[in-house]
Amino acid sequence: MYFKFSKPFLSTLIIVSGVAYFLGWQVKINHFIQLPIGNLTTQVIIHPDDVQFKNSKVVGTAQLLSGEKVRIFFDNQDDRVSFKNNMAKPLLIQGIGVFERIKVARNEFSFDPRSYWQSRGIVHRIKFKKLKILGHAKPNDFITLIKWTIHSYHYRLTNWFEHLPSGLRDYGETLLLGYTRPDFYSENGGIQLLGLMHLFSISGFQVAGIYQIWRCVARRCGVQREHSLIIVQMLLVTLWLFAGGVQSLVRPILLGIFQAWRDLRWLIIDVKDAWGLSLIGGLLIEPGVLHNLGGQLSYLLTFGLLWLSNRPGWYQSIWLSFFILPTLLWHTFSWHPISLVANLCIVPLFTWLVIPTILIGIVASFMQCIFIRDICEMLINGMQYCIKCGEKIPGELLFGRPPLIMCVIITLLTLGWVIYNKRLLTIVICLSYLIVWWIPQGLPGGFVTFFDVGQGDATILRPKNNDVTIVDVGGQFQMAQDKQSTVHDAVTNYQAEELAHFLKGHAINRVHRLVLTHKDFDHIGNLATFLEIIRVNNIYVPAGMEKQTAFKKMLHPRLKKKFDY
Repeated sequence: MYFKFSKPFLSTLIIVSGVAYFLGWQVKINHFIQLPIGNLTTQVIIHPDDVQFKNSKVVGTAQLLSGEKVRIFFDNQDDRVSFKNNMAKPLLIQGIGVFERIKVARNEFSFDPRSYWQSRGIVHRIKFKKLKILGHAKPNDFITLIKWTIHSYHYRLTNWFEHLPSGLRDYGETLLLGYTRPDFYSENGGIQLLGLMHLFSISGFQVAGIYQIWRCVARRCGVQREHSLIIVQMLLVTLWLFAGGVQSLVRPILLGIFQAWRDLRWLIIDVKDAWGLSLIGGLLIEPGVLHNLGGQLSYLLTFGLLWLSNRPGWYQSIWLSFFILPTLLWHTFSWHPISLVANLCIVPLFTWLVIPTILIGIVASFMQCIFIRDICEMLINGMQYCIKCGEKIPGELLFGRPPLIMCVIITLLTLGWVIYNKRLLTIVICLSYLIVWWIPQGLPGGFVTFFDVGQGDATILRPKNNDVTIVDVGGQFQMAQDKQSTVHDAVTNYQAEELAHFLKGHAINRVHRLVLTHKDFDHIGNLATFLEIIRVNNIYVPAGMEKQTAFKKMLHPRLKKKFDY
């Protein structure tokens, strides 16, 4: 038995409920923000699935006994070892540390931790100085017990994936488990430049696979249709919990549930209404779902597909590439024409080759079929190599960060083009992209920026277009302090990438003068990585510095001609 409400009444009810929930969520966030900060002694519950070991540090998410979620950080080696040895179940930890607001971005166009985590309901972090493990945490209710149990299996499976060859590990964890390694995009070059990030943002094929496989199995096993549709909803919710509540998975999960409701005749709506409900539902479950690129692409791509049901596959691929292009420009600042070819070729390969290869390779690894696993790894490595080669193809167009209003206008124009099929819109869209490209290149004016690279500064001077000078590139020497290592090795840092990201945000891909004022590491430590990313015409150093062995080893392999000093 069910009640059939009119569409206006149902829409009004959903919108009012969504606004009320969002306001309540915002009040809760504001309450957390007002809490006092400083030194504290507290207890937190840490689930092993919510922490990461980064060299000598442990970072992750924990929950205070008050219910507030916080970011945690500690680097004491004894605590790290003790914590890692007790990771089978959620732990109750008592610690002494500093309770503080999550820091904001240090520079323009840099990743903003405060905004990112606040979209997930987290506004504070604790830097622990000392920890004590009190034992395994106990759930307060049955729902929490189920959630923790599912998370524990996800943690064990993630650990098992860590022992796979690198290709199967990276693609398998990202596409199947919803877990993206911190260095995934840096180790798998070309994905961002070729506009393939949507393939690794939990695109929803897992949801469609579970939905179709279960319906097929249920029919063969004689399960009643109504029972089968109810069970599939439970399976989809379990998948979302298993993936750790990945935001970009909210949309396909909700669409799958609404499809089940439509098949059960609980909800009589068309696919566009179902997409709208999934958007509202996603904002209710995860208010920050549209804050990250994965969530934005997830909703944009599925919305675009609603208007392309009768178009051939190649047309869909090209049009969707242009439909999400303004969003990609906002985040990545550049576009490469090769991305059109990449999407035409690689998207079908992912469906018919990569995903089956990953599944076969994982099953082969589980069954200890090393020969089959190695073949699958070879195929994945070949795909990684092809994508990485695409990064080296010349022709990248640097736009800088476009004005937000222009991104919205171009997206709407692209949608109108496919709906109304007007040639005038094609001209308007092309002119809009030309304006977006010209804005940072053609407008007069310059700037001087003192760029914070953590330890030291890099000074950027651009008095006019096509005249860029940088004084020092900074550098922070970080040490790997794992007790199992007898040497202290320098570890990768992202300061040079952050500096290059700032330049590209201003549509700068060439530095005309790089002045290095001193030989100390905090002045030139990022030089080697920086020269691999940004072209530099001339390098100026103090007399005698060019003769130092360490400096020559860092610089000379990357020089195309003699530099001035």
